[in-house]
Amino acid sequence: MTNRSAVVIGASGFVGSYLLNAFRRDHSVVGTFATEPLPGLEPLDIAEAIAVRNFFDRHRPEVVLCPAANPHVEGCEREPAATRKINIEGLANVVRETLRVGARIVYFSSEYVFDGDHGPYSEDNFTNPINEYGRQKLAAENLVRENLRDFLIVRISAPYGWERRGKNFVMQMLHRRQTGEPILVAKDQVITPTYISDLAQAVHNLAGLGSTGIFHVAGSECMVRSDFARLVTKAFDLPPALVKPVLTSTMNLSAPRPNSAGLITDKVARVLGHHLSGPEKGLAAMRAEQSTARPWNEIVPA
Repeated sequence: MTNRSAVVIGASGFVGSYLLNAFRRDHSVVGTFATEPLPGLEPLDIAEAIAVRNFFDRHRPEVVLCPAANPHVEGCEREPAATRKINIEGLANVVRETLRVGARIVYFSSEYVFDGDHGPYSEDNFTNPINEYGRQKLAAENLVRENLRDFLIVRISAPYGWERRGKNFVMQMLHRRQTGEPILVAKDQVITPTYISDLAQAVHNLAGLGSTGIFHVAGSECMVRSDFARLVTKAFDLPPALVKPVLTSTMNLSAPRPNSAGLITDKVARVLGHHLSGPEKGLAAMRAEQSTARPWNEIVPA
């Protein structure tokens, strides 16, 4: 159906901005921002219950896409109460209003709901987060599942692509080309690198099909972070010395990370009829977009 109404809560972020573009093709879409005003987006603090209610009253969406979150893993570990105000309490406001107006929600979760002991993981595997960010994501999943019948929970892993703020891993590596400073990359963490354009299109297609439940929407290949970093150097002609593989235990991180993680994506492939791009194909597509994307050296690093 065309011209359905949708809102993207958190459209100023990396995932949200691509969702906004994907859904604009056949939806009437409104996007929101929390702290960074951008043209065409409406301000919304999801921690403010009255503001969320007023927003839903104005727009009466049929589809609610909610990538909005505080995604900083270290920040969640250090300040659990503060980050839960957005990641749990803020989401509860969105869930309440989604139910009230009879909309369906698409919520974005993470592979960090797993402990990383026996990955890669399918949608039905036991969840056991080992850090605060993962615990918040699992609590948010349960909040959605317990209060709504019409929901789509999308677990993602390591999204990359052109990004205005340059926060994702590939953009950070491109910035390091300018500074020449090596980047420390874990050689004992498994991820599922996901090309952001593929992710947004897959979510659009799942929503269009009326899919419900939990889906792992990620690239077609799990791999160690440092191996992915080496593929980035090849795709963008970066110096191999830019990558310094290290053990996670030496990185002085507050939050523990799941090691043998990664997402099995057979379910989404069955529904859509294809897997998302693997890392080499995704990086090649990103490289091909370089002439139309904002140049990497104009990005302000996080």
